[in-house]
Amino acid sequence: MTAQQADNDAVTTAGQPVVRASLRALIVEDSADDTRFIVRELEQNGYEVEFQQVDEPATFRAALGLRWDVVICDYNLPNFSGPAALEILSETGIDLPLLIVSGTIGEDAAVEAMRAGARDYVLKDNLRRLAPAVRRELREARSRLARREAERALEHAQKLDSIGKLKKGAQVTCEVMAVQDSGIEVKLADTDITTFIKRSDLSRDRSEQRPERFNVGDKVDAAVTSLDKSSRRVTVSIKALEIAEEKQAVAQYGSSDSGASLGDIFKAAIKKKEGAEEKKDDEETPPS
Repeated sequence: MTAQQADNDAVTTAGQPVVRASLRALIVEDSADDTRFIVRELEQNGYEVEFQQVDEPATFRAALGLRWDVVICDYNLPNFSGPAALEILSETGIDLPLLIVSGTIGEDAAVEAMRAGARDYVLKDNLRRLAPAVRRELREARSRLARREAERALEHAQKLDSIGKLKKGAQVTCEVMAVQDSGIEVKLADTDITTFIKRSDLSRDRSEQRPERFNVGDKVDAAVTSLDKSSRRVTVSIKALEIAEEKQAVAQYGSSDSGASLGDIFKAAIKKKEGAEEKKDDEETPPS
């Protein structure tokens, strides 16, 4: 059966029409009469119900591709069941409350259904509990949505804060997350920012531009080469950092034009760096 608008009489209070709340309900039920009773109960409690009735796994799975507010599901059907519906719903990852509405359901079965994800269960001979249960679950679903949106907003703000501290040319430490033929995917340390270093940016030395020399979990240093704070996109390059370090070494320790080789220049830079680190260690070591 396709989605349809349930026939209903206008609800009135003191002779005045009451504005109905819209409700999209996916009803898992093999009885047209029982479906009609369920819809009527909801209508009598102020809902404008749009529903679809399904009674098999395939049609239930297909219907989940549409937007629904609630699933109302019989526990036992000839070709389907409440537990099977809960399993399919869980597989989709959709946050959609499912209520069991059944003619008979034992206490043990009800407990197991609740453990499997059912939000409540209502007996068909006591349908007056249905509308309050639906109302409560819609309210809780809105609360969960609000929490997720708040978490996404916080994550977005933290990412913006992380990017705000970066600047073009800055040196950053990255963790290798994935290795591909075209380069490596990395995550900037102490952030949730990920980016991709293409093969040609893995080294200034062409023979070292090999992604396979990296392993997932490796820590690498790179330079920020581009930064778009509006789209939160960052590009980094190991090659750019090596070139920057070479230029800095030449500026500090001499030029290759003066007769010193790049090897000599880098040896001098490394020696000075090691000396500075040893001095720092000596200053931090307490006297015995």
